[in-house]
Amino acid sequence: MTSMGKFIFEIRDAFDPLDGYEGDVTLAGVRVDYDGDSLAVGDTLLVPVSGGRTVRSTVAQFPLTSFTDRDLRAISVVGVTAADVLIGSRAERATD
Repeated sequence: MTSMGKFIFEIRDAFDPLDGYEGDVTLAGVRVDYDGDSLAVGDTLLVPVSGGRTVRSTVAQFPLTSFTDRDLRAISVVGVTAADVLIGSRAERATD
């Protein structure tokens, strides 16, 4: 079994996916911890939501989005809505 590397993503915004992209929500933010293995479509991402809970979401796509801040990246996920995502929190890849 292959070991998954750590992947932590600081969420700076959450919005409905752009036209033509899959997922329930697109997360925009920056990668803050990464130790070798990149996130892939189908991976599980633990996304903090209001109320102190964490929702297991599945990575659907990586939209190519142009942001004012060149450090921002976008990830589309299934399993959470934009209104529920806790902006300023950190999402991370599930290890199981």
